[in-house]
Amino acid sequence: MHSLSFLLDVYHHYPDFSIHITFFEGLIDNKQITLSDHRKILWLSTNELKSLDWAEANLPVVDLLCNNYLPKDNLGDNWGINSRLIKIK
Repeated sequence: MHSLSFLLDVYHHYPDFSIHITFFEGLIDNKQITLSDHRKILWLSTNELKSLDWAEANLPVVDLLCNNYLPKDNLGDNWGINSRLIKIK
């Protein structure tokens, strides 16, 4: 994966800890992805994003992508960030 451009910095405070996440737009080199820290990956249209149970710290980027960044429809097999967001569990 190659980072293309900065999207958003999020500083979020949970009751027990604080987190800083920097989100980037990225380009995937191929369709073969090897997961090392997560069990599953999903490719979703923007219509499907808000139906998932996101961590609070991820909500600002989900809102950004749904409201300002990505097309609202499902664009088939386009693996670019312009049509899909990765949800890793």
